[in-house]
Amino acid sequence: MSLQQIQERLKAPKSNYNSFGKYSYRSVEDIQVALKPVLAEYKYSLIISDDIVLIGDRYYVKATATLCDDKGKIIAENTAFAREPAEQKGMSAAQISGATSSYSRKYCLSGMFLLDDTADADSHDNSKQQKTYTAPTGHPNQSMTTIPKQATPPPEIELTLPQKLQWFIDNNKKEVLREAYLRTGNDVFATQDKLKVITGKAKQEAVLNACKAIAGERKAEKESGQAKRS
Repeated sequence: MSLQQIQERLKAPKSNYNSFGKYSYRSVEDIQVALKPVLAEYKYSLIISDDIVLIGDRYYVKATATLCDDKGKIIAENTAFAREPAEQKGMSAAQISGATSSYSRKYCLSGMFLLDDTADADSHDNSKQQKTYTAPTGHPNQSMTTIPKQATPPPEIELTLPQKLQWFIDNNKKEVLREAYLRTGNDVFATQDKLKVITGKAKQEAVLNACKAIAGERKAEKESGQAKRS
């Protein structure tokens, strides 16, 4: 059994629900529960470990996931980073570290097994006004796409993975891309002065999924802050 086959077979449901942000999400425990029967069938094992890494003046939890076959041979390995906040109201230092570890491990496994952690489309409040955009007549991807009015209309031509990642660089979203690189274990790209698009389709997909998740988290945090001030 190859990593690609596990990626195709693995179905990790989003069994948790954020009532404030109104979206479903999966935890690292959800991924582990979904993985166990798949790994057991082929006698594969998965080892996850943490390291504390100092980058600049901030500490990050570096999670490493190692997939091995029944003979102990390493099939695949992936790393991801999550930054510990300086403080978190209502949480002790130990709880902060534990939560950061879980966060890092989740994105490490999500990157290895190509799991998309963005919110489900049907978990959002779709009561807001919608606007319909139609591809030009004769366009190979012609279809009717309904998206929220405040969102950017989809491009007339489907962008490639590198173009989608380049969008974050060209539209002042570099910090989102940097954090996505860290979460998916591509810290070499994250620490470059001049940000570049990573190569390799699998890595590009994992980074793009992380970018979507980060954008959703930041939106939820912004809405939460606005709600507390109102």
